[in-house]
Amino acid sequence: MSWLIEDAGHGAAQESVFAVGNGYLGVRGAPEEGAPAYDAGTVLNGFYESWPIVYPEDAYGLARTGQTIVAPPDGSIVRLVVDGEPLDITTARAARVLDMRAGVLRREVEFATPSGARLLVCSRRLASLVHRNLVAIDYEVTVLDGAARVELSSELRPHEEAMADDDPRRHKGFAERPLDPVAAETLGSRVVLSLATRRSGLTLACGMHNDFDGAASVETSVEGDAARVVAAAALATGGSLRLRKYVAYHWAAGTAPGDMAARAHRTLDRAAAAGYDAVEHAHSERVAAFWERSDIQVDGAPEVQRAVRFNLFQLMQATARGDGLGVPAKGVSGRGYEGHYFWDAEIYVVPFLIHANPQWAKALLRMRCAMLPAARRRAREVGHRGALFPWRTIDGQEASAWYAAGTAQYHINADVAYAMHHYNRVSGDLAFLLDQGAEVLVETARFWMELGFFSERRDGQFCIHAVTGPDEYTTVVDDNAYTNLLAKENLEVATRIIEWLAAADPRAQAAIARKLGLTADEVEGWRRAAEHMYVPRDERLGIVLQDERFLERKRWDFVGTPPEKHPLLLHFHPLELYRHQVIKQTDVVLATYLVGHHFSAEEKRRTFDYYDDLTTGDSTLSACIQSVMASEVGHPEAALHYFNAAASVDLDDLHGNTKDGIHVASCGGTWLALVAGFGGLRDFDGEVRLTPQLPAEWTGLRFRIEVRGQRIEVDMRRTATTYRLLEGAGLMIEHCGKPVRLRPGVPVLMPVPADEEAALPEAA
Repeated sequence: MSWLIEDAGHGAAQESVFAVGNGYLGVRGAPEEGAPAYDAGTVLNGFYESWPIVYPEDAYGLARTGQTIVAPPDGSIVRLVVDGEPLDITTARAARVLDMRAGVLRREVEFATPSGARLLVCSRRLASLVHRNLVAIDYEVTVLDGAARVELSSELRPHEEAMADDDPRRHKGFAERPLDPVAAETLGSRVVLSLATRRSGLTLACGMHNDFDGAASVETSVEGDAARVVAAAALATGGSLRLRKYVAYHWAAGTAPGDMAARAHRTLDRAAAAGYDAVEHAHSERVAAFWERSDIQVDGAPEVQRAVRFNLFQLMQATARGDGLGVPAKGVSGRGYEGHYFWDAEIYVVPFLIHANPQWAKALLRMRCAMLPAARRRAREVGHRGALFPWRTIDGQEASAWYAAGTAQYHINADVAYAMHHYNRVSGDLAFLLDQGAEVLVETARFWMELGFFSERRDGQFCIHAVTGPDEYTTVVDDNAYTNLLAKENLEVATRIIEWLAAADPRAQAAIARKLGLTADEVEGWRRAAEHMYVPRDERLGIVLQDERFLERKRWDFVGTPPEKHPLLLHFHPLELYRHQVIKQTDVVLATYLVGHHFSAEEKRRTFDYYDDLTTGDSTLSACIQSVMASEVGHPEAALHYFNAAASVDLDDLHGNTKDGIHVASCGGTWLALVAGFGGLRDFDGEVRLTPQLPAEWTGLRFRIEVRGQRIEVDMRRTATTYRLLEGAGLMIEHCGKPVRLRPGVPVLMPVPADEEAALPEAA
């Protein structure tokens, strides 16, 4: 059961929950018959249309070009007509299962016709992990009793925009169709359409190949950006009509439509030659390989186990075949947040990828490296040297029109740099750092020197003013602690990398210095700024302040705010939020996790306790980090409470917007709550330290992590934790502060005794 998500309905949120995807494309979980549906269709990562942002009151340096993900023609449609009447799913007995072990959505529908015939529809669909451009569907209708005339209409249908509203988390849609038909090709039961966006310069080819078994007739028709292939048969008891449908999507910038069409034909040729069963088998093998590396087993809590695997499965579907693309906030399960990339991926998703599939992490970070030229241009637009990565984007340009909670979140630079360094230290992939990562670290470090200053008022400490931290309920503040601490980390890492290169590979260091105009004095400036970085603290409370003036604001009236007024951003003017002590998502508490070495244990506890009461959890990025830090500071009940909230965000639609896509960052945060929270993993300096704390309600927790090519299994039980080295020659780790040497084939058992001195293992 823990591998299956079962459902008998078709609610809006279920379209996201039952979506299938591979990182490049996704198909929403609407019925093949097309109705009922909220926002059915295919999601293509990175395929967007641009539009001019119009400001009633303009200002210098504001973002000028908006970007919104474009829905291509929907190839998942298979309409069923029986004896002249279309199948009405709402009156049939239907059941579907998302088989996460195989990566396939399965469905059965049983219904009766007015004439008394009984029919059964069985369908399967997948988004291939082998061929990222391919969707495969197997659809079969069988007459169980009686006789019926059956028609199957396999279609490519233009997307119908869902109704827009005032929720800023939603996809806003277009006033007119963003795609223009260019050409159409038909070959028997195959159709390939070529289309182009009107402004962004992207070309798309989408095609379908249809193989029918049991059809008496097949007809193909095309009209503009729509196509259908209709097969018909007269069936008696036991007779069936089966469709194997393959849908291909290829898009690119600045490429002739004919080239895209040729690629679509090749994808369809390959799939049709293999057949659906072979396509599914190859795909499911890839899914099995993912689980072998990434599965987390929770014993004693079956519903928790199901939720954990669902979150891991969604991480796979959002990242597996992105290959040079980013991870949208909703992955490829929906069009929420316009399909934009945020900081979510670097802070919440990359840690999972680093430890489960490092090559996927590298592919994501390469996307950021490719955006460096645009980030340099953006830095100049706001008056600075270096690079400023966009707060929200698809193609690398800043697409956030609300600068207070967009551009002002300069911490995006430090988040990108942090992920680069984290990947390098854990994976040991020095080649990536030399090839691309170091340049990003240098340019982001330069930006902090331009943004900040050495304050005379603060005795020469380095201050950063007019920024917004992760908490979007408190904007444009001075010395946001998260921003300052992560900027400090950025400056320190850039300094160390350049100095290390000078000693280890002077030629490489000289090449970077020539290319970027880097001098020793500039690097020394980074060191000085990092050493003197100002971090606001309150000595009386013993906490780090979220920003310099945070305590001067009035505390929010939580008691007087009814549940229906949440999330607050939908019910209160931004200024009303900005002038209060109220937090949308963890801010300084997140810093206590990411750069915990800058805090004492007591300061972490006091900081967590103070801000926890002020945090609304209106953001899905919050509960997971609250769980991690609750584990660390000694609040196990709170840790489990917040973990359960994070793990069930989408399965239980806790924030009311799962209908617009899965919250991918929360899925990554669920992994963090398990591995960094209950497992106590800390690895930011490249060393592996674990402090296991199994929740009292569970009997076991087992996960695997990869570090510099070596794979470790951590098996937590109530009485002991066992470590196994699954791959590699040997590795030193720390368990609860004690050194443990792992060797091939030698499990190390660490009991949970009252006297932890007895836990130190003998060398094998």
